[in-house]
Amino acid sequence: MSGKVIGREFRAYCNVTRAGNDRLSSLVWPLLAVAGTLYVALALFMYPNPQIDFPLFYNSTRALWEGRPAYDPVPVGAMVLRNLNAPHIHFIWLPLLLLGLEPARWIWRGLTAAGLIVGVTMAAKPVSMRWLSGATWSASTTSVLITGQIAGIMAPGVTGILLMSHRGRWTVVGSLVGVLVAIKLFLWPLVLWLVLLKQWRAVAASTISAVVVFALGIAWVGTAPYAQWLAALQAVSWESGTWNASIAGLTHRSLPEAVEPLVRWAAISAVIAFTVLRLGQGDVARQLVIVLSASLLLSPLGWIYYLGLMAGPLLEWQSRGNRWPAAAWALFCPPMLLARLHAVPEWQAVCLSSAYTIGVTGLWWAACTSESRDGTADSVTS
Repeated sequence: MSGKVIGREFRAYCNVTRAGNDRLSSLVWPLLAVAGTLYVALALFMYPNPQIDFPLFYNSTRALWEGRPAYDPVPVGAMVLRNLNAPHIHFIWLPLLLLGLEPARWIWRGLTAAGLIVGVTMAAKPVSMRWLSGATWSASTTSVLITGQIAGIMAPGVTGILLMSHRGRWTVVGSLVGVLVAIKLFLWPLVLWLVLLKQWRAVAASTISAVVVFALGIAWVGTAPYAQWLAALQAVSWESGTWNASIAGLTHRSLPEAVEPLVRWAAISAVIAFTVLRLGQGDVARQLVIVLSASLLLSPLGWIYYLGLMAGPLLEWQSRGNRWPAAAWALFCPPMLLARLHAVPEWQAVCLSSAYTIGVTGLWWAACTSESRDGTADSVTS
């Protein structure tokens, strides 16, 4: 049999196999999306009224409104938690004080889900069934809906940064960056990104908007709650939680106390250095994935529900031919499976309990080392 005949037969076989795989995918991904939606609903049914996060925010908002201390430690089981949100963030929850805790919780969950959806749809990219199934199974989606954290509401702001940078509206980009950093300080690498791009107008706008947000908070509650908030930040003692995807989470879980600070700061320095080297190259979506994943790695508390912030940039980055690295599939591990992995042997602390840290590191590394495959990278210095 000639080589041409063999080649033709092989191509025909590949075409048949590809067609079969396409038909299989057309069935598998919708089923996974439905199963993921049911899983999220089951998670909310299993944990309808968690005693942390949103109740903490709700009660702190009421305390600030009534002029009482809002950052006292709250015992929850064997843990003692504190509200780590700055006083001005509680503006968002003020309208919910008109309702009881339970109605407010479910309305907030609805707003959070809406924020995540808007953050994706603003990217104006087609959402494949594969991507949708991944979003429903994402640890970020489940954890943010269970806890009632603020990440979902912030997602449209990040996608807004992506869209405005495409249009060259850097003053708007800087204003959005300033508001987001004022809400969550761990997003400070976004300001570093603007500095590296030499977008000085955006840097100035980010500074002004952040100052305005803090000034509004001080005008509302005064300076005393801010001092209490800073004290609460310094009293954090739950870095070893398995939902913490940061470098600090990994080192606190797996290293002896004697060497932990040295290893942690060495790893943080390496991430900062490589991030600086890679920023300013390639398209905006890729750079935002780098910045946001680095923000989670560098933060003392890089909780997995903040992965939803990068939904819009991730969608655009993937639409240009980039794929998830193998390590990042850990980000789709349901959070309840890892919720109780605290006191475990060393190998589990590095592998199982730190699955989310490994996943975020893989995502960060993939974004740092890849380029857009379709040649449509945007200039971000125009």
